[in-house]
Amino acid sequence: MRYSVVIAALSTICTWYTWKLLNNGPTDKKTDLVMINPSLQEQSQKKETVKGNHFTTTIEQKKHDEKEEDDLRPQLSQDSTKLNLQLLFKPEFTSLSGSLPLEKVFFVLLIHNCGADLVESITTVCHYLWSVAGLIELTVSTATFAFATYKWKREKKRLQEESLQKEREREDVVITPMEVKAEEENQRDQTKGQLEEVEKGREENKQTLQSVEKEIEEMMSEKPQELLKRQEKLLNEQRRLDQSKKGYQKLRQDYEKVLELVDFQIEKLQ
Repeated sequence: MRYSVVIAALSTICTWYTWKLLNNGPTDKKTDLVMINPSLQEQSQKKETVKGNHFTTTIEQKKHDEKEEDDLRPQLSQDSTKLNLQLLFKPEFTSLSGSLPLEKVFFVLLIHNCGADLVESITTVCHYLWSVAGLIELTVSTATFAFATYKWKREKKRLQEESLQKEREREDVVITPMEVKAEEENQRDQTKGQLEEVEKGREENKQTLQSVEKEIEEMMSEKPQELLKRQEKLLNEQRRLDQSKKGYQKLRQDYEKVLELVDFQIEKLQ
């Protein structure tokens, strides 16, 4: 828009200056042809007068005519030169100059040519600048779109990776309590088996102890000292088995508590 205003202003200035030169030209609009025509007409009239009054003219009149012809010859030569110059340049500059001098006509044409060249140069530069501006705008728009697309894809990829990571962590968190639960259940089952074995050994040891005590009371054995030692050994074994039973029972209770906590955590994660 600014370039169009500048071009229009330059064209207006050139047109105005040309119009001013044309209007301020010489006020005398008589051409050299007009100056030549009276001389030719005067000469023709004089010749006709001489022919019409052939019988009344004198030798002095002839001499006078010859003298006038001699005086007109330099003027006719000069007028012919001017006429030739005007005929030579008039077809080229008639539409522009009228009766302006050649210097002003040349100056006007120079202004027109320079103005046209200037306008053409400015127009070319403007078109070039508009093309460059359009190319830059297209490049910036493409780069902005590409950057926005890349940023969006990168953000989407990051969110997907974070989602997968959270899912894996969640699975790991769920798997870990499940593994703990399985391990605790295995330990609990082992403790239960050991407790059953201890209970079984305790019952067997108790029965054996009762049998030994019964023999001691009845004095049926010939070696009471051996029975007493055996009784003491069985009593120690019974006490050990009782302690083992209590330990396994307590351990089993602990496993049960751990399993309850693991089950609660698994339910909370799910």
